[in-house]
Amino acid sequence: KNAKVIKISAWKKRFAAGFLDQNSALAEAAFRAASGEKPVGFLPGGVLPARFERHKIRGIDVIIDGGHTVGSCRRVIEEIKKFASPRICVFYALKDKKIEEILTMLAGSFEKIIFTRFPHERALTSVEARERIPARLKSRVVTDNSAAGAFKKALSSKPKTVLCYGSIAGSAYLKKKIGLFSGGR
Repeated sequence: KNAKVIKISAWKKRFAAGFLDQNSALAEAAFRAASGEKPVGFLPGGVLPARFERHKIRGIDVIIDGGHTVGSCRRVIEEIKKFASPRICVFYALKDKKIEEILTMLAGSFEKIIFTRFPHERALTSVEARERIPARLKSRVVTDNSAAGAFKKALSSKPKTVLCYGSIAGSAYLKKKIGLFSGGR
């Protein structure tokens, strides 16, 4: 009722993935609307944590993205197609997400998908995860009980690109594990 109108500023293109400019501009506008202040040092370096974050590990492009909706999946897929194949996706989602639809979308751009979980009260069990894989994708999607283990499996396959994709909480969790695994790089 008392919400201010949020106006998104027209920022210069700051991100490799164009859709992130809209996300960061919206975040800045929301901050201004909530606080009434102009943000100072907002998102230093133009980075949205766990949104199309790029890393290079063992010569492999690793992207961490905390999108978890069908719309964000569509935008991430548009961007990931710019990266070299073979590509593997480490996918993690909470029970209430459109898992079947997102897995179907991801299958068109990845040679393999490792469907995993991370510690969370709404995480799927192993059985629930397997039940949510569409029948036509059973040969392309494997499950793993550990997000860190799934990431290690993805790297050991030596693809050109690994996308770690799912909930923002899962991305933050996996980002920390990847940092430990890769020596903080």
